Amino acid sequence: MMVRMLPPALVLKKISNPIAVRPARDRQDAKRIAWAISIAGQYIPGSKCLAQAIAGRSLLARYGFAGTIHIGVAKNPTHWLSAHAWVEVEGQAVIGGDITSYAPLIGARQESRP
Repeated sequence: MMVRMLPPALVLKKISNPIAVRPARDRQDAKRIAWAISIAGQYIPGSKCLAQAIAGRSLLARYGFAGTIHIGVAKNPTHWLSAHAWVEVEGQAVIGGDITSYAPLIGARQESRP
C-alpha cells in the first residue's frame, strides 16, 4: 500500500532508512524467504518488484538477515526507463531475480541489533 499511496520521494525516503535486524530465533534460509515473497507476489494484485523488495527486506530482518534494497535502471539504452528493485544479502541478490542488466542507483541498509 505504501508504494501506491505515498509520493515516490516519500517512499524512497522510507526505504532508505535502515531497519533493525532481529536476532534469529528460528533461522531460515534467505533463499526460502525469497521464494515465499515471490509466491505471495503472484497472488497479490499490483505486487511489483518494489513492493516485494520492501516486504522481503522486512521479512528477512525478522529472521536475522541484514538485507539492502537496491533500485536500479537498465544499462541497455533501448530500455531507457526500465527500473527494477531487488534485495541483496551479503552482496548476493536474493529477491528480485536476474539483476545483471541493471545498474544500482540507491540502496537502503538494515542495522543489526544485539
